[in-house]
Amino acid sequence: MKLTRRPNRRLAAAVAVLSSAAALISVVALSTASGAASAQPARPATAARCLTRHLDVWYGEPGNGAAGSTYWDIELSNVGTHACSLDGFPGLVALSVSGPQLGSAAAHLAGSTPHLVTLAAAGGTAHVILRSIDPGFLATCHAATAGVLRLTPPGQHASVLVPLQIGACKNNGPIFMYVGPVEGGVGIPGYTAI
Repeated sequence: MKLTRRPNRRLAAAVAVLSSAAALISVVALSTASGAASAQPARPATAARCLTRHLDVWYGEPGNGAAGSTYWDIELSNVGTHACSLDGFPGLVALSVSGPQLGSAAAHLAGSTPHLVTLAAAGGTAHVILRSIDPGFLATCHAATAGVLRLTPPGQHASVLVPLQIGACKNNGPIFMYVGPVEGGVGIPGYTAI
């Protein structure tokens, strides 16, 4: 009599179940990994930095005076075809009517914090506050009159000239201008940008 071994059906069934479970675990792990990546919140797209050539720079007139200082709203309007962003303080120096720089560059306004501002295409406007100090209030200032301001937008090297007559110092050292960071919207009360 010949003995043959019968296959263990229970063992075969267990192996099949384990193989199916392993395949299922692999599929679940792959879909969980791809789902985790897609479940991350999407970051809002940041508009490209505003280039000087896409900004129209102007000021609100007249300035508001108080105790030896005059405050000006200097406006930066996007004349480009795409939204753009500004973040930080502009560079600002005063020039004489004939061109040379007068005194030191503007310092930052105390207590002001820069933040990202996005300007809509073709007309979105932001502003900075300029405080100019009457040279007579600065003991070491050799008084002069500036006819033009040279403003460099944050993150740019190119600048733009803004015709604005203010009191200035001929000599370096005394700070006669303070500038704030870029703020959203037009800074002139009662004025609405188009």
